[in-house]
Amino acid sequence: MNDKKTILAFVLMGLVLLVYFSTPYQKMINPLAGKTTPPDTIQAQKATPETTATPAPAAPLVSNAASLTQNPENLKTTPDTTGGFPGPVKELIVNTPNFEVHLSSLGGGTLDQVYLNNYFLKDSSRVQLIPEGTQGVLANQFLGFNVDNFSTAGLNSQLLNCTNDTCRIEVVDEPFSATFILPLSPTARIKRTFTFYPDSFHIALSQQTENLGSVDAGRYFATGWRGGIQLTEPNRKDDARYSKAYTLLGTESSPADYDAKKDGVTETLTGRTVWAGVRSKYFAALMVPEKAAYEINQSRYLVPGSDGGHKVFNWNLRQKFERNNLTQDFNYRIYLGPLDYDILKGYNLHFEEMMDWGWFGIIGKAALWLFKKLYTLIPNYGLVLIIFGFMVKVILFGGRE
Repeated sequence: MNDKKTILAFVLMGLVLLVYFSTPYQKMINPLAGKTTPPDTIQAQKATPETTATPAPAAPLVSNAASLTQNPENLKTTPDTTGGFPGPVKELIVNTPNFEVHLSSLGGGTLDQVYLNNYFLKDSSRVQLIPEGTQGVLANQFLGFNVDNFSTAGLNSQLLNCTNDTCRIEVVDEPFSATFILPLSPTARIKRTFTFYPDSFHIALSQQTENLGSVDAGRYFATGWRGGIQLTEPNRKDDARYSKAYTLLGTESSPADYDAKKDGVTETLTGRTVWAGVRSKYFAALMVPEKAAYEINQSRYLVPGSDGGHKVFNWNLRQKFERNNLTQDFNYRIYLGPLDYDILKGYNLHFEEMMDWGWFGIIGKAALWLFKKLYTLIPNYGLVLIIFGFMVKVILFGGRE
C-alpha cells in the first residue's frame, strides 16, 4: 500500500508540474505580458505632423513600367522602383491597442516591423515579431509557365491618402483601412488593402489583381512569409527549440509541424491549404486565405550560432488565377500575436494546436481548463495551485488517509 501511495504521490506531483511548466500556463504568469505601457509608446505620436493623412489625388499608372518578366528571387537587393510606382518609398505606421505595425510601400505593402504593445522584454522594450533584416514579408509572387518565381518585393507601390514619407495612424474605436496600388504594366496592377481593428490581433488583407492577362503572369498568384518569427527570450536556445512552422491541410483537425535543420529543406505540398503559420515559444504569426490555397511551397533551414543559432521559415501560399478574368480577389487574415489558448481557439481554425502540450495533451488541456475555472473564482495563482493539488489528491486517493 505504501508503494502505491508513493507512486500516486509522484503522479500528483507530476500533474502539478505538468500544468505549471506547460506553455499556456507559463504564458498566463509570464512577466512579458505586463499591461503597463512604457513611456516610449506610440500614444505620444498623436501630436506629430505625420499623423495627418489628407486625401491626395491618385497618380496615373506609370506608362513606361517594365512588364512582368522572369526575375530570380532576391529580396535583399536594392529596391527596384522602375517597374512599380515611380514615387519615393513610403512607410505607414498603424498603432492599435494590441500592436504597432510598420508597412513599407515596397511590394504593395510589406511588413517591416510588428511591435506588440502589451508584451515586453526584460529591458522594457516591446516584443517585435519580424526577424531583423527580413524583407518582403507578405509580398506576392508569380510563377508557372514561363515565369520563374517573379517577386513583387522590390517594386514600389503608391500608398493612397499619404502625402508624407511616413504616415502614422491611431486605431482606437473604428477599423482603419490603407490601400497600396502596385502597377505591373500600363494596364495591369495589384490593389492591396490592409484593414486594422481596435480589438483584434489580426489584419485583413484584401488583394485584387487587375488585367493580369496583359502581362506574362504565369499560372499561380502567391502571397508569402519570409524569415519566420523573431526570438524574444534571453535563453535563445530554449526559444529556438519551440520555433516551428505549421500547415493545416485538407480537412485535418491538427496541423502538420515542420522543424528546421542545418541542411535545410525546400518542398511543395499540393493540396487544399487552410492556413500556414510559425511560432516561437510565446508568439505566433499565421496566414489564413479566404479560399484555401491550391498548394504551399516552403523552405526552412537553421543558421548556426554560438547561442544555438536561429531558424528561418519561408513559405508562399499559391492560388490559381484565370488570366482572362479582368479582376480577381485573393484575400487573407494575418494573425500577429501571442500564443494565447483562448484567443487562438476563438478563430475555430485549430490554431491552438500549435501550442506545446507536452506528452499528455488531453490531460494538459483538461488541467488548464480547470485552472482557468478556479482562477475565475480565486484570482490568485498560488492558491489555485494549492487547491488544484488538493483536488488531484482527493481524486487519486479517494479521500482515504
